[in-house]
Amino acid sequence: MIASLVFGMVVGMAAPCSVCEESPERLYGFGPYNGSVSTPEEILGYELGSRHTVLMDQERVLDAITGTSDRDRVFYYGQSTEGRPLRAVAFSSPKNIARLDAIQANLKKIANGEAGDPDMPALVWINECIHGDETASFESAMALMYNLAASENPEVVAALDKVVVMVNPCYNPDGHERYVVAYNSIPNGNGKEGTFDRAIPWPFLGRANHYRFDMNRDRIALSQAETRAEVRFVLDWNPQVYADQHGQVENYFMPPVQQSINANVDRDRYNKWTDIFGRATAGAFDREGWSYYIRDSFDLYAPCYLDSFVSLTGAIGMTHETNGGRLVNIEERDGFVVTLREGLEKHVVSAMSVILSSAAKRDELLSDYLAFKKKAVSGEHAGDFRTVVMRGTAEDLERMQLQLGRAGVKSVMARDVMLRDARNYWNGGQGDVQVTENCLVVDMAQSHGPMAKALLEPMSEFEPDFIERQKGLANAMKKGENYPEIDSFEFYDLTAWSLPYAYGLEAWWSPKSAEIPTAMMMTGTGVYAVENTVGYALRYDERSDLLRVFELLRRGVRVSQLTKRTPVQGTVFEPGTFIVMKQRNPDLDFAAMGFEEPRNQWEVLGTSYPDEGRYGPGGESVRHLRKPTLGVVFGNAGELSGGSFWFLMDKEFFLPYRSLMTRSVGGALKDLSCLVVPAGVELPVDDRLREWISDGGSLVYLGGNASGLIPTKSRSSFPWLPGALFRGEMDSSHWMSYGYARDAEGKVKIALPVSGSTFAEADDNSVVTVSQNGVLSGWVWDDSAEIVGGTSWVQSRSMGNGSVTWFADDPTDRAQWPGLWKMLLNAMILGAE
Repeated sequence: MIASLVFGMVVGMAAPCSVCEESPERLYGFGPYNGSVSTPEEILGYELGSRHTVLMDQERVLDAITGTSDRDRVFYYGQSTEGRPLRAVAFSSPKNIARLDAIQANLKKIANGEAGDPDMPALVWINECIHGDETASFESAMALMYNLAASENPEVVAALDKVVVMVNPCYNPDGHERYVVAYNSIPNGNGKEGTFDRAIPWPFLGRANHYRFDMNRDRIALSQAETRAEVRFVLDWNPQVYADQHGQVENYFMPPVQQSINANVDRDRYNKWTDIFGRATAGAFDREGWSYYIRDSFDLYAPCYLDSFVSLTGAIGMTHETNGGRLVNIEERDGFVVTLREGLEKHVVSAMSVILSSAAKRDELLSDYLAFKKKAVSGEHAGDFRTVVMRGTAEDLERMQLQLGRAGVKSVMARDVMLRDARNYWNGGQGDVQVTENCLVVDMAQSHGPMAKALLEPMSEFEPDFIERQKGLANAMKKGENYPEIDSFEFYDLTAWSLPYAYGLEAWWSPKSAEIPTAMMMTGTGVYAVENTVGYALRYDERSDLLRVFELLRRGVRVSQLTKRTPVQGTVFEPGTFIVMKQRNPDLDFAAMGFEEPRNQWEVLGTSYPDEGRYGPGGESVRHLRKPTLGVVFGNAGELSGGSFWFLMDKEFFLPYRSLMTRSVGGALKDLSCLVVPAGVELPVDDRLREWISDGGSLVYLGGNASGLIPTKSRSSFPWLPGALFRGEMDSSHWMSYGYARDAEGKVKIALPVSGSTFAEADDNSVVTVSQNGVLSGWVWDDSAEIVGGTSWVQSRSMGNGSVTWFADDPTDRAQWPGLWKMLLNAMILGAE
């Protein structure tokens, strides 16, 4: 039987497989079974794999199985964006289920670097269906839960004494339901090329969640409701093993993975265990006659994936990819048919292989996990990268602290901090730094120190042989030659993400601990004593300042903005400061609107007369803002672009907008102050659009092609850049720079994500350019700094009373670059006059 095979391989015994001959059924090869527990087929009324199961029916299976078993406990850990329940089930022996709370407490103790009870089990996590239309994992969850609840096979029973298995049967219910309901409603199942079930429109595909986020790229930003709920649940349990089951590939993939592997997971430990689990799974597949592949395509470098994220917490994170699913069956060109049934069978076998091999090596698994956590808590894991100190606005620091906290990382707000032997993130300068302002301090000596280091360090190192292979292939390609080691570059995703850069914060790291006299955040609201009131001023420092002004404009308040440095009544208001003047709002009840409440931070203007010079609150340099009405063009029917922008508008900015099809834009323009065009949307440029811009409209492109309105020249890079961070240069006189802090030289610190092979030359329309020699983080080629340096990342062209703004890359991508969002909001709200 399958169980005997896997267990025998792990412990080094030649185990018979008597039940395999008696029961060729691959889903249920772990018998005998408890007859009081119904099979999924008995509950559903059809064979698993013969059709796609909807969530409601999977929940019926879950409830029926767990309702008749003494081996499980069901957890409700959250809900999806669309309100569907998120549930997980813990399976183990009846003894362990009865003491599950004590087991959880023991795992927390070990996670804090303390020795645990040697009689307690390890925790193995099996995750299904993060990509909703990779349906084999969703279907396999039901068979897996049945095996864990009902199998009376001696090896399975013994394994459940040594491990608790947490099964998450559907990580992404919104994406799954969107897809399978559409799929089940059309003719399907033929399998041949060109059949109708291969033509489901893009908006109904289910890989992503409600906001069309790929949640297997969301473990840096931690932005989505499903991500936050699951991460919170995982961090509360501290698993030792985490297998994430996917599709759709040409053949089954199992670990070990290819390079690069993030150094913070302890590469030696990770490679050891993925080899153990890979060989156990491979043995089971070999016995079934199934082929598979390892160490190809999938890496473990960026912390944005489920497997890499949990590996940074100390678990052995793995991705399994099956080649059946999404369609009920697929006939390949040679006539071979890949079925949903076979795909889910493979996932059940691989999950059981991981579970049984974890149980067989429980003691060693827990010992290695404890050693990893001891190094984390002591700070040994971090080497010289001991402490990070970040300085910025109060809101940015609070957001950073919240994001780190969601990843389990502890930090402290402080001021008057001394950091000795500090290294500056932005210029590499070294020396002692005294941070007198509010700052955020992160010490790597903590349980989730490896996570903290991975998220915060300026750059994560690559393996020397990985570097050699990529450069070797690049050189061979330039010469038109073959390279014997690899056929394509081994970059699976982005190579730079450092959070201090992503937020645009001043930051330093040091091999020493910070000297912190107090852990108090202290803020002040400057209040000026004046005799008269001609208006009110709001300094533009935080994103929330602009959003508050947006709401005032929508409510009919006339708001203006200073464009020059303005000295008045003993203080200086910087460009970008918002002002609301009584003369322009004669009927406004300022007290009722909260202008006089100190907490709202509006400062009273008692005069329009400047202290010196020509620029005052009543001067001609003041620009008057337009009441904003926003539109977003998501594409035509059958298309949907801009999911990350959609999410930010709904959940971060909380701004109202009108969603538009491309073909309906012309008729809507008269009602809009701003139109946003996400990457992937082709918007025709006609006279009506040009006239709308000239009349004061703001058109904003989030990547894509704006050549019809902003002509550019380009330069190329070969090979392409997989995704790095470069320092940017912002025109500090431009209105898009308003709200950004300046350094002593008047410059804005900003990091730009740069990828691809074609880059726009800078010209008179450039607002943000890539700095010369500006590489901050990530993989670059030897000539990348020269090629990319000086190219344009944001362009803004004035057209009549309006403007066109173009971003070279989407600043909303994955909700991962908050330091760029103020620029985007400026373009949307300030670009229209």
